[in-house]
Parts: sequence; structure tokens; C-alpha cells
Amino acid sequence: MTLKFHSNQNNIPVEYLDCIPTDEVLDALAPQIGQIFFQLGAEIGLSIANLENIQSNNYQDLAAQNKEVLFIWREDRTVKPTLQVLVQALVNVGRGAHCLQEVLKNVDLNTLRGSKEVGGRGAIPKKLKNTSEQKPHSQKKGSKKCSIA
Repeated sequence: MTLKFHSNQNNIPVEYLDCIPTDEVLDALAPQIGQIFFQLGAEIGLSIANLENIQSNNYQDLAAQNKEVLFIWREDRTVKPTLQVLVQALVNVGRGAHCLQEVLKNVDLNTLRGSKEVGGRGAIPKKLKNTSEQKPHSQKKGSKKCSIA
């Protein structure tokens, strides 16, 4: 099987890009992002107030700041939180997608395609606005999720 690579995304296979990252992918990525959690969070749609709160709750712990930003983004669902969205955000803030490529290099595509569920709800669960939004993630339309072996 030959994988197609997206030319501008540091050789991340195209087949991976529509997947939603799992807890394991986000956990592995967080310590590699570095000092750009604030820029990354703003790029993926988190509010300045939310980012300031993350910073004060995780003072001097960059990995924890990055992890919280990534988990909040994935749970928000304003935009489908795919690897493509994450790659573009990393590129837009000047980090590039190399760190994500490193995390994904040992992820088996068959495992990604075979798994439909993300392991957990992440670092911070989203507070739902009304009862119509309180469906389990497995019942939400179009929820394609990835997992790592």
C-alpha cells in the first residue's frame, strides 16, 4: 500500500488528516510544541481570557499549558478538530508540523481507520449549553475519530 503525502504538511499522510487526534496523540504532542501555547490557542479559536486562565493554572509548565489548549480545542467542536486543522494551526504560528509528524510516524493507518472512539474526554470537559447538546460523542453526526496502536 502506498500512502499519499500532503506536499505542504511535512509528509503527514493525507489519509490521516481528516482524523480527530486521540488523547495519546495530544499527550505526546503537548511537550513538543514549546512556548507557543498562547499563539496556538488563539489560532485554534480559544479566547484570550481562557488562555490567560490556562497560563495562570499551569504557571511555568509549558507541557501542561499546551496539553490543556489541545484538549479544550478538541472538545470544543466549533470546527471539527481534525489533524488537518491542527497542522494548519501549527504552520500558521510558525511551529510547523514536524512535531506532529514525529508523533504520528508510529501510528498505523489501519488502526486509525479501525477505531471509531477517542479514549477519554480530555483534560477539561466542555460545559454544555443545553440538553440537546448532551449527546454522547458516539451519537454525534460525522464524528470520525482516530486512535494509535
